[in-house]
Amino acid sequence: MLVGNIGSRYRFSYGALGDQVNLGSRLEGLNKMYGTEILLGENTVRLLEDSFLLRELDMVRVVGREQPLRIYELVGKAADSLPEERKLSLRHFAAGLEAYRRQLWQDAMAFFNQSLVTWPEDAPSRIMAERCRIYRETPPPADWDCVFEHTSKGK
Repeated sequence: MLVGNIGSRYRFSYGALGDQVNLGSRLEGLNKMYGTEILLGENTVRLLEDSFLLRELDMVRVVGREQPLRIYELVGKAADSLPEERKLSLRHFAAGLEAYRRQLWQDAMAFFNQSLVTWPEDAPSRIMAERCRIYRETPPPADWDCVFEHTSKGK
């Protein structure tokens, strides 16, 4: 990452450039798509996983990057106590994500829907259940790598 003046001698601004800055911008846009507030990439998660409650949401390929990335939602501080319904919802989501990656669309959809029963405002569960419905009707190619390709920046 580079930080400094950008532009020409007539017009410039101070800013940051680089892959991580670009990725941060893409994750910010994905928040809108997943109905989340804070999304993190794998590198950040490695630094924070003992301090915060995190939920793996998906494996994605974002605009401008070839390499897939696991994305995580920041749920709260590690010391926070979650309501039992929220804990159960997170467990259902994790089971749904596992079934999703095994292409068990009906099972995955059932887990995501059960997550919504216990925590109705969970937008990622709603989104993943809908994606399973679509994949059940129109499966991904046989060589699918479990990566969801986002084709817009999501701004």
